[in-house]
Amino acid sequence: MIEIGAGFSTPTVIRRPVESLVRGLPSARLVRINTDHDEVPADLGERAVSVRADITEVLGLP
Repeated sequence: MIEIGAGFSTPTVIRRPVESLVRGLPSARLVRINTDHDEVPADLGERAVSVRADITEVLGLP
C-alpha cells in the first residue's frame, strides 16, 4: 500500500484502514509519504516505511 499525504484530520478514512489492511495481509507492505505525519505503527516493523517528504520531491517533479 502506498499512502500519500494522509494526515490526522480524518484518520479513520485512510490512515487507520490502510494500517488494518496491512496488518491483515501478511505479504502487504506500507509506504507512507507525508511532509508532517509520516509515522508508521511500530507493530508493522519492517513491513512499513516512512518517507518524510513532499510527493513532488519523491517523484522528482519541479
